[in-house]
Amino acid sequence: MYKDLKYYDMTKFTPKFIAQVRQKRQLKNVPTEYDCRGAASVTVPIMHGGQATKHAYATRIPSFGGGVKKAVITTEEWDAADYLDYFLLDKNNFSYETVVEKTLIPDAVCQRMDQTILDALKAAEHLPNIDDPSADPLALFSDIKAMMDSQQLYIPEKDRCLIIPAAAQPEFFTNDKMMSNDYVQLQLNNISEGKIGRLLGYELIFLNDIKGGGLEYKITSGGAKKRWTCYATSKVSIGHALGYGANRTEDGTGGIFKVQELANEGGFFINAPFCSGAKVLIPEGIVRFSLETKNYSTKIGG
Repeated sequence: MYKDLKYYDMTKFTPKFIAQVRQKRQLKNVPTEYDCRGAASVTVPIMHGGQATKHAYATRIPSFGGGVKKAVITTEEWDAADYLDYFLLDKNNFSYETVVEKTLIPDAVCQRMDQTILDALKAAEHLPNIDDPSADPLALFSDIKAMMDSQQLYIPEKDRCLIIPAAAQPEFFTNDKMMSNDYVQLQLNNISEGKIGRLLGYELIFLNDIKGGGLEYKITSGGAKKRWTCYATSKVSIGHALGYGANRTEDGTGGIFKVQELANEGGFFINAPFCSGAKVLIPEGIVRFSLETKNYSTKIGG
């Protein structure tokens, strides 16, 4: 049944939309996230560890040398919008799926937020770096773990991720060590679903291509291979500020969709504006490294 979207309360779609974006984002587990509520920037804390001091009676107890510093994450404003034709609305059951999901608006938001995080990693300076791709990925990842551990930043292993290209997946599936439970947790349970479990405490994220972005690479070996710039991350080391809607309420609730009728064009224009910004907070908690894969691209120039 046709709905006049001008008078339809779409706020009931808000929770589902936010949950869907969260679920579909490839890099959702990489940063610590902060709700900017549409603000141009958000100030976030950076925790630093210290050492205990021996107690001395009748003297002032000193700080243990840790404490809290702060950083500012600047956000940018984005639109994810599409056109809905009157007749398409009339011929499809009015629902979240037909009005929002099939427009692929959530997918556009997901790609932009993931790219925002990649852009912050690319722009970060003074990251520990391993620019010598190894033929043995386990040896490479062992070096990455050792490098991150050497920083003594008290980084929990459960909050670590390896961001690598999806093109690396076929080579991992044919690697005997990678397919063994001796090296990868819960491997036998995951392989049937085409997945690889945690490795050396890291969640493996095989990043799919992002149109106009994604992980950077160079063509090598006369076009036979790609050399990717990848990242080992820790959740405390990168922050992502995000907010939905152009005018959210103070408590963060309310509608996020903006709908405008375009009568002369026979339909409605629906927009899901959002803000997104990311920043590396602790450079020592991230490792930038190189990884080579086969070049599966069929396009000229890679």
